[in-house]
Amino acid sequence: MLRPSPDVVKLQVYEPEGSSAKVAFQPEGTSAMNTTAGMLRGRPYGGVILLWRGHVSWMQPKKWEIVVTPWVPEDGKRRRGSPRSYWRDDLDGFERAWWEIAKDERPMEDFGRDLRPSSPRYSTRVHREIMRMLMQTEVTDLSTKISSIRADLDEAIHSVQFLSERHDDQVKLNKETEGTIRQLIKDNTLLSAQVADISIKLGHMEQQYRECNIEIQSVPEFKNENLLNLIQQLLKTVSCNVPDNEILSFHRVAKQNSKSDRPRNIIVKFSSTRTRDSVLAATKVFNEHNKQDKLNTSHLGIASSKKPVYVMEHLSPANKLLHAATRSVAKEKHYEFVWVKNGRVFIRKDQKDSAKLVKNMDFLKSL
Repeated sequence: MLRPSPDVVKLQVYEPEGSSAKVAFQPEGTSAMNTTAGMLRGRPYGGVILLWRGHVSWMQPKKWEIVVTPWVPEDGKRRRGSPRSYWRDDLDGFERAWWEIAKDERPMEDFGRDLRPSSPRYSTRVHREIMRMLMQTEVTDLSTKISSIRADLDEAIHSVQFLSERHDDQVKLNKETEGTIRQLIKDNTLLSAQVADISIKLGHMEQQYRECNIEIQSVPEFKNENLLNLIQQLLKTVSCNVPDNEILSFHRVAKQNSKSDRPRNIIVKFSSTRTRDSVLAATKVFNEHNKQDKLNTSHLGIASSKKPVYVMEHLSPANKLLHAATRSVAKEKHYEFVWVKNGRVFIRKDQKDSAKLVKNMDFLKSL
């Protein structure tokens, strides 16, 4: 029975009497050929299975292996019934002579697809076996490719799972971060309110530190000037009697704007707020009574061109900015009165309107 494979053609023959086959070739399955030379073991029903890959077909004609292959017994009578089928009948059914096929050095699958039946004696079982083995080879290759694809798919699934875990971790981290940001915003709002409150308190403290001071502006500077005599002359001009012991200190301060050509202001510190208020009130009365000749440099004994001199409360830097902004808004929106009292800035539209306390810049925007 012919059972071809990609590399072998299996042949079963009957051992002729007196042949030189090995005695050990019995139904146990021992091959009559040297198995180390690429031979297959014999079948258990006696007979020989040879590896037909051009090995036997190229032997010398007198070799036993060559003689026994085409041998047909000529003596004796044929038994009753249909003639016996031999393995050669199957080989003779191929389109090309099996002998030539055996000489072909190509693998069986290279020419197996070209085999076609050429006679009614051709066995479809052989063709099916060949097709089965070819399909098995293709299925094996396909299984290998599928295994490779499956490995790649498993790796892709692992990567997707890894990315999914990282995404879940990132989502969790984002939620925690959002909670932290909300808490920080809440804390920042609270801290901003506290800072604003502290700033207000600090501004009050700075202004309170200046509560006994007055600030004299627009007094020309001289190299060897005597500020005490200048202050005493001012008090005498406005008719305010202040003993020398109530004048605690006096000095000029640096300009807020270094590029300004105005002289530096003079700060005078009195012993009490009552003394300060009396000086401010006397100056206000003097200017009201002398509207055509308000307090100026000539009243202080300065022999130069007449320039106005201003006396006011000593404000903190923040209150000075607020006072300047209030005067600018009042001029723009036609408010008639802007004044300072006890470190606080007030504004009034006209005589009929009530006074308004200017607390901050936002209040000026609402006017």
